[in-house]
Amino acid sequence: MTQRYIAKTGDYDYCFVGIWKSAEAISAQRPAMIAHLDEVRGFMEELSPELGVTDPVSGNIVSKVGYHD
Repeated sequence: MTQRYIAKTGDYDYCFVGIWKSAEAISAQRPAMIAHLDEVRGFMEELSPELGVTDPVSGNIVSKVGYHD
């Protein structure tokens, strides 16, 4: 992972965004990410019976916006 961000999206809601070098790099780290979630799962609130405590998604960056002074 080259960059990571956590955004607070509600009173008790957060979104984690990780930037990886490649699809292969994120695939290789999935077991470690799942193991970490298993360690902290007890601190999280269930979203729904179908989702559990997380709603994982993945995708490609389609745009990079830069801001300059």
